[in-house]
Amino acid sequence: MSGLKPKEKGAPVFTKRAVLSSLKYAQYKDVLAAVLDEGKTYSAADIEKTINDFMKTKG
Repeated sequence: MSGLKPKEKGAPVFTKRAVLSSLKYAQYKDVLAAVLDEGKTYSAADIEKTINDFMKTKG
């Protein structure tokens, strides 16, 4: 993912697998499966930004 800021110190991060199995992001599972990269970790802010950016381009 380009355009994401470095992770905040101490902020929890999640793998793609963890995000896709999360109930919080269940309604965006297809979007996240397509745009998140294996082997990278994402903060909650990263995930929210990814969803918002995708929705803006598809809106």
